[in-house]
Amino acid sequence: MEVIAKNIRKFVWALLLLPNVHWYAGINENTIIEAMRNSNTPDLPPSDSTECEGLIKDVAREYSVQHSTLKKKIADTLIGKKVDIATLTASLVVHSEHVNATMGLYLCVALIRLHCSQGHSTAAFWPKIDEQLAELCNEGSEELVFALQIVYEDDIKTHGDPAKSEFKTGAAVSSANPKWLHNIHSLAPLIQRFSRRQGTKRRRPAEFDLENTEEQDSNRDQDAEKDSDGTEGADNGGTENGGAVSGDENGGTVSGGESGN
Repeated sequence: MEVIAKNIRKFVWALLLLPNVHWYAGINENTIIEAMRNSNTPDLPPSDSTECEGLIKDVAREYSVQHSTLKKKIADTLIGKKVDIATLTASLVVHSEHVNATMGLYLCVALIRLHCSQGHSTAAFWPKIDEQLAELCNEGSEELVFALQIVYEDDIKTHGDPAKSEFKTGAAVSSANPKWLHNIHSLAPLIQRFSRRQGTKRRRPAEFDLENTEEQDSNRDQDAEKDSDGTEGADNGGTENGGAVSGDENGGTVSGGESGN
């Protein structure tokens, strides 16, 4: 179990720090597990095993803990001595050996730090960030990038110039990185936005529910009928795939936009 726990934490921190994650309050346990399986992570239970329920809970718990750790580390820089975005980000990437600080990650951290200053409740914090990102995405990719650049520039004015820091940006995920990081990087944009219809219930991967295939197909058909009638959509509590901010593959520029399935 110690080996599995260590590997779960490795994948969780990589996901938290990758700037191509589109939603911060997304449902991500199955994404992390899929990346772990694609990476041949040792000691994982078979995908059709009842032990997978425990694995999903372990991943969800670890993600929640480290999500809170990330938020606290960023929020702590609002008090006392100024901490520029480069120094702050350097303190975060130490949790993931192969993830570098990039301009895309700077924008993400600046956005999170802005929301840390706005007094959101614990439950509302990450959904509030996603709400702002969704609004910006609806206005177009250029508006998204422009708005995040303003957040970044305001962060510099408030917390100091990263150009004066000893910490510099590095390369984004590339062929030089290990396979496991490529796997989580490729799956990160597919995480869906948190759905009010889903609530806090964790959904099991399809292979765990083979006995309920007919029921799932029936429910899926009903959902399709509702969607075709225009009675339900992402804004009414469905899941969304959308665009947040991501550093490009060269690690030096920022891109944003909407991303469909």
